[in-house]
Amino acid sequence: AIQSGFAAFSRGEFNAGVIQTLGAPPMAPFVADCPNYAAQTCVKSGYITGSEYYVIKVASGGNPHENSGLVQLYSQRTGKLAVLLLDDGLLTEIRTAAAGALA
Repeated sequence: AIQSGFAAFSRGEFNAGVIQTLGAPPMAPFVADCPNYAAQTCVKSGYITGSEYYVIKVASGGNPHENSGLVQLYSQRTGKLAVLLLDDGLLTEIRTAAAGALA
């Protein structure tokens, strides 16, 4: 799936929303006593033109906290939520490793 995603990107078929990063520079930390922006959240979204679904991923955590997060899969035709995966950041870690291996 990751390899086909890279191929769709190369063909100009992948559409990514602007990444939102909360609790990290240039924004203020979530709480004043949280050193080095230790808690932060990223929201990423995208879809492949003509595919069945689009995805929104929320990943949070930061040093020294463990990753957390979820993936939401929606129908491109109806906008209806199809899958909600509360994976505690595991999918992010696997995707990062797989993308690095393909690079």
